[in-house]
Amino acid sequence: MATVAAPPPSLPPKFAKGKKWLWLIGIVVFLLMLGLFRHFRQNAHDPKTLRQPAPTPVSLATAHQADFPVWLTGLGTVTPVYTVTLKSRVDGELMKVYFKEGDRVHQGDPIVEIDPRPYQVQLAQAQGQLIHDQALLENARIDLKRYEELIKTGAIPDQILVTQQALVHQYEGTVTSDQSQVDNAKLQLIYCHITAPVNGRLGIRLVDQGNMILAAGNMGLVVLTQLDPITVIFPLPQDYLSDIQQGMNSPLAPLKVEAWDRSNQHLLATGELQTLDNQVDITTGMVKLRALFVNHHDVLFPNEFVNARVRVAVLP
Repeated sequence: MATVAAPPPSLPPKFAKGKKWLWLIGIVVFLLMLGLFRHFRQNAHDPKTLRQPAPTPVSLATAHQADFPVWLTGLGTVTPVYTVTLKSRVDGELMKVYFKEGDRVHQGDPIVEIDPRPYQVQLAQAQGQLIHDQALLENARIDLKRYEELIKTGAIPDQILVTQQALVHQYEGTVTSDQSQVDNAKLQLIYCHITAPVNGRLGIRLVDQGNMILAAGNMGLVVLTQLDPITVIFPLPQDYLSDIQQGMNSPLAPLKVEAWDRSNQHLLATGELQTLDNQVDITTGMVKLRALFVNHHDVLFPNEFVNARVRVAVLP
């Protein structure tokens, strides 16, 4: 008798339904992961999607043409055009002082006065001697004319006429010498009144009123410095000598020179190149230049250090 195997027991309906949903969820997750993988793989090789650096901001400006100046710069020293130490040409007491320290004076203004009385006496003596000798000369000339008439008639010998002619020449020489003494006395009297030889500013007084002044002494009375115009002397390397000379002979001449303060922050004055030294300093290899500046407001002061720069060319 044949036996029939019994069928396996079936899962309950509740468990069969849960297993079906698990399969569906797994398939959906797999498909999503596959899609994401393909998406990222494509973007990784696409140059459009590669990360670019942040753009740098750029400002825009209108382009235009302009000339380019060529400047040469050196450390300069402010130097007055004239610096005069006033001294006396005569001996005597310092009688009067007409200035105050720091005063601005013009050419011809009185500065000091040396006691003129001794020189007034000398002038009077020289003038008196001149008058005396002029009278002798006049009398000798009158005698000479008379002798010239007498010699024609033979009333006097020739020797008298010759002697009188020599006497006239002698007195003429004496009068000429006397006149020079008068002129010298007048000149000494003028020297008693010391005036300003140039426009400028006076410094500190070196001698006080009442002191005896000696013409042979080295002591000055006061120093007078011209401040306007004023110059700046500055050295440049000898390598630029040809550039400077070409600029001085170009249509740019006279070359423009600027004076800046020591920090190179502020422009003090603008002037012109005046001259170039006639030799190079063999110890430094530098050549000196002098520039002239208008200095109405005293922005440049004597012996002050400034940064000077000269424009030697303009490149288009």
